Amino acid sequence: MSSTSNNPFKPDAGSFISHATAHDLVNNYTKQNASQKQTLTRAFFFGAEKVQELLNISGAVGIRVYYGLQANPDLAQPYTKRLVLTAVDKEGYDIHGNPMDAPDPKAAVAKTISAAFLDDGVPCPDHCPPSKPPTTVL
Repeated sequence: MSSTSNNPFKPDAGSFISHATAHDLVNNYTKQNASQKQTLTRAFFFGAEKVQELLNISGAVGIRVYYGLQANPDLAQPYTKRLVLTAVDKEGYDIHGNPMDAPDPKAAVAKTISAAFLDDGVPCPDHCPPSKPPTTVL
């Protein structure tokens, strides 16, 4: 990965979007997966302390999110959707190794880092945000 001036791996990467744009993106996903309405994983919640721990890892400039599937051989649904978060350095490398590569149990990082990847976010559904009453301006 390149460290040129066009390097996208900066602490300010990403863009805030409007509520309307966020609504459109989420609504498109929900419509695209309408046949799974009862079981569709729409979101995950991760606590600020855990996310901050990833950001506090030396050299971290951001976080990469990987999609994952956990095998459920004994359940009606063969897989559960998961998200795996990891810290990324300024060159765009996953600080503790790409989770798509098989881990090397002999690597020093495997022996010293136990919290290099964040998982176990709280899924929606089952724990979706409650509907807020409309705000009223007095």
